[in-house]
Amino acid sequence: MGKGGNTLKGSWEILIHPDLKIQPKEVALLWRQGDAPFDDYLANKLGTETHWQVDIYDLPENEEIEFFLKFFDKDGCIYIANKDGENYRVMLKPGQDGTYRARVKVTNIVDVGSRCLLCESQFPRGTNACPKCGAVYCPTCHRMLPPKSNYCPWEDLTFEI
Repeated sequence: MGKGGNTLKGSWEILIHPDLKIQPKEVALLWRQGDAPFDDYLANKLGTETHWQVDIYDLPENEEIEFFLKFFDKDGCIYIANKDGENYRVMLKPGQDGTYRARVKVTNIVDVGSRCLLCESQFPRGTNACPKCGAVYCPTCHRMLPPKSNYCPWEDLTFEI
């Protein structure tokens, strides 16, 4: 709760610089107040791969929050965006319409890992890539694949209708 007990809606417009050459499948804003755990909110795509928006309700008015952005691209790579290596920090003050509004221009991202294409768990980058198609799997799913075979669940996946 804010100092006066009031809450407000926060609306972040996220603009990804086209030179970054990522094609996000999902964008999430993770925020917290003080030392609390981070809460994550998925953003909505606004027409293009580089334009997203996230709305969060019941934010503490007149309080400082800390946040960063997480991007999941179509190849399973995970990136984060922050400001000069530190999380963003903002004071939540309502605008004329009673909503906190911000525009975040993402010009730098950091590759932090991968997301398993089977179970979607997150793990450090650099391991368990399929030699046929480059798909990445977490260690658990990788162990479930047939040993020493050329089987790839993504290339061999067929659907019967």
